[in-house]
Amino acid sequence: MNTLFKMLVTGSLAMSSAMISANDYLPMQAGDSKVFHHDGNEVTVKVIETYGANWKQYSSFMGKSQQWVWSDDASQKVYWLNSGKTQLLVDFSRPVGSVFNVSVDECTSQATIADKQYVSTTSAGNFSNATRLTFSGQCADAGLLEAVFVPRFGLVSYAQQSLIGPVHYELSRANVGGVSYPVHNGIAMATEFPIGRIMSNEQHTVSAYLTLENRSDESIGFHFNTSQTFDIAILAADGTVLNTWSADKRFMMAFHSIELAPGESRRFGGEIALKDFNGQILDVGSYRLRITITGSNAPQASVFTGVQYSAEAPLYIDQRMTISRP
Repeated sequence: MNTLFKMLVTGSLAMSSAMISANDYLPMQAGDSKVFHHDGNEVTVKVIETYGANWKQYSSFMGKSQQWVWSDDASQKVYWLNSGKTQLLVDFSRPVGSVFNVSVDECTSQATIADKQYVSTTSAGNFSNATRLTFSGQCADAGLLEAVFVPRFGLVSYAQQSLIGPVHYELSRANVGGVSYPVHNGIAMATEFPIGRIMSNEQHTVSAYLTLENRSDESIGFHFNTSQTFDIAILAADGTVLNTWSADKRFMMAFHSIELAPGESRRFGGEIALKDFNGQILDVGSYRLRITITGSNAPQASVFTGVQYSAEAPLYIDQRMTISRP
């Protein structure tokens, strides 16, 4: 980032002194991702650079590549950088009907808050209490048409005008704040896996955790055929299972259920040894680490099919070099 741009950013940071704690409409951080799709075409959105606590550059933002966006700490006020100038794109705290003059591109010059109780249905899940923005400008065949933002999640859809009519981009999957989407049947899933290389001569186990959160308005039950509720597996690169957490454990053969009330979450997981089924220490190399919930959330005597809640992550095993002294 050059000196001139740093000066611009530094000046822009003084635009708003109203700092609040929660981050509502722009919560994405480095490592988070969203994927939007339209007729088989996908657009991946990530934060590729930051400046200070409030400037973020997105790989794509409402169709604009490598776009810089600034927001206050609560991301209620969102500013757009275009041709070296910052303009207020939207103030989410304003009422329906509020209009903002902003040069998003050559064809989009105005944003309007059209709805603050909008319900957005996407293949990544259903989102309520969303804010829908509409855009207008001087072009009949180009420019932004609308964008939908959800509190504590951010952008879930946007539409652009084209020669063939509106082109809608809808969220298909995402990982934001450690939560993976889509949210299956009202259940959100978050995972915790090891980061970086694991030194097998310094640690003998690795951990894996999976948290399920009920984001629906009704209680959801998970049903298990034994006292076991999860399992962890280490897999070779070809998919062969080398070890499981449950391999050396015994479980009661007793049916039981776990109920998650609305808003309630449950964390599953533990430690697994860096060995194979024969007790041999795993060699240096690349593996996969998988955690699976062993029960089903399908109601009893129902045609509803339960979702298999499972997640995988790469596992890199190495050994730290030791220097022998004479």
